Amino acid sequence: MSPVEVKRGTDASTPRTAGEKHSGGPTSSSSTSRLLSLDAARFIAALAVIWIHAAAFVQLRFADDSGFIGRFAVPFFVFTGVLYACGAGIRQPQLPLARYVLDRLLRLYVPFLVWTVLYIVFKQLQNVVTHGTEPFSIGAWALWDGGSYHLWFLPFICVVTIVAFAFGKMQAGKPSLLIPVIVASWIGGIVLALAPRPFAHSQTLVLRFGWDALPAGLWAMGLASLQMMKPRLQFRGTIWFVAGLSLMISCLASLCIPGPHILLANLAGVGWSLVGFSDIRGRAVTQIQRLGSLAYGVYLFHIMPMGILRSQAPKYLHLPITAFSFAVVATLLVTVSSVIVTLVLSRFSITAWLVPGSVPGGRRPPTTTNTPRPPQPVQHPEKPRLAA
Repeated sequence: MSPVEVKRGTDASTPRTAGEKHSGGPTSSSSTSRLLSLDAARFIAALAVIWIHAAAFVQLRFADDSGFIGRFAVPFFVFTGVLYACGAGIRQPQLPLARYVLDRLLRLYVPFLVWTVLYIVFKQLQNVVTHGTEPFSIGAWALWDGGSYHLWFLPFICVVTIVAFAFGKMQAGKPSLLIPVIVASWIGGIVLALAPRPFAHSQTLVLRFGWDALPAGLWAMGLASLQMMKPRLQFRGTIWFVAGLSLMISCLASLCIPGPHILLANLAGVGWSLVGFSDIRGRAVTQIQRLGSLAYGVYLFHIMPMGILRSQAPKYLHLPITAFSFAVVATLLVTVSSVIVTLVLSRFSITAWLVPGSVPGGRRPPTTTNTPRPPQPVQHPEKPRLAA
């Protein structure tokens, strides 16, 4: 499992969720303001994906899924990405669909193809150097699943954000559609999460994993419509932080129960989104948010050091990949190495495009926490009255 559609505001220093450049929403930003809490939430979600892969072979007595505490990450990235994409279509219907599609392809699918080639080459070199047997092959499936099992997310989020944007454009200027869309999307998300999983055993990863994250996407489209009706609904403040964190923790705790809990994982992602939207502030948030623009790069690169650790840790660190200690050590080492590589790639304009959302030249993003006010109704001057 994996994220990552990343956020980028109107300045070039912030990672970008699909459509956010053109839309408002809970975390709408101007060139001088954005939510630091959402940047911090993104980086933590990227770490959750690393944990899922680090603990893939760990056996826990109290849970069938050893990576359950990270299952909020993919729904979180889907929810925020679709929310901005749909919001962009609703608020700026004049933006051509073809232009939006081209933007998504250049920012998501082209890097996906390059990373696919890099991973195929990496696996081959890893097998030669370490005398390993890491499976890899080249086929048409690589055009949508990628050269590694975590790359499926990029084609998936590329397609769903395009669909969400087109759906938003369809609603623009049609207030009568908003309430039916809100009701249908929220109910539809619940039904989809509880329904049988038609692609549960599919060899096509984008279908198997993408289907499980669709409920969050449907709920995001409903929220985008609701915010069009209620622009002051921003989810800011401590109460939303507590509510979102409580929802996420309670859902993740319930994932210890055996079974595919698609509904709980998607609700956990929504809860973490509320944490990001809450605009909480503090020194810890400020420090973590500086890494938020690296979330995409951390996601794209992390399987390379993870693969090396899985093959070499039992031999040199005496850590079997089934041990809980391996998951902890791997998460720390992979995070550090992925952050360093992403920083290096983002430092040069010739490679920065490989990690969309990074800052060419390695500049730090601004740390302002000012947030824009909701749109206010236009006040028209009263016409002068004729004297009686």
